[in-house]
Amino acid sequence: MQLREMETSITPLGVRALLWFFNKSFRIIVRGLFVESNSLVQNVKEPLQAGKTVILMPIYRSFADFFILTYVQILQGLEVPYTFGN
Repeated sequence: MQLREMETSITPLGVRALLWFFNKSFRIIVRGLFVESNSLVQNVKEPLQAGKTVILMPIYRSFADFFILTYVQILQGLEVPYTFGN
């Protein structure tokens, strides 16, 4: 409905191009990402396993913070939380 109002469409070629760009960009970005696993295990994983609630409050100093936080959570086997933006 909204695409018709904007007189536009989503094509497979455009989606492939975006996926290629993001894949290439994030591979380069992630190479320089360091995660201190011991701290993550002590401060996040152990309390979660003990049944405690853990709330992560990112500072969001850049637009990439959300993607980095989500990537780290997936990489470490943590459940990806509900997220909202402001």
